Amino acid sequence: MRKLITLFGIAPLLLSGCKVYSSKYKALLLVTTNNGNSATMSFEEFEGTYVFKLKKQNKGESDIKFAASLESGKINVEYYAFNNESNLFTISGGETLNDHSGYIEHGYKVSIIVTAEEKAINGHLTFNLD
Repeated sequence: MRKLITLFGIAPLLLSGCKVYSSKYKALLLVTTNNGNSATMSFEEFEGTYVFKLKKQNKGESDIKFAASLESGKINVEYYAFNNESNLFTISGGETLNDHSGYIEHGYKVSIIVTAEEKAINGHLTFNLD
């Protein structure tokens, strides 16, 4: 009986754990910045996944503002916040985006997951939680 009680005591910790993301990529001329509530990424060539960790620092609520351009390839961007993963945008070669989406409250941490679905060439992405 004691083992059964211990098992139920551990299960909620496992079920309520946060998802952990890590970067794994191959790139040529990759330059990134990550300044608390904003991030940028520029590259000549990019394959794989890059993860930014941001935190909403200003009071109040906001969305995620983003801008992106890509010469060729395809990139999918998702964000993870409030124990939820959501698609932010997908960009294909020749496109330029400047938009906003999502919902973030003061003090919350956000992971932004950039994944090249196809080899990406000449790209620039910016993210801001203000």
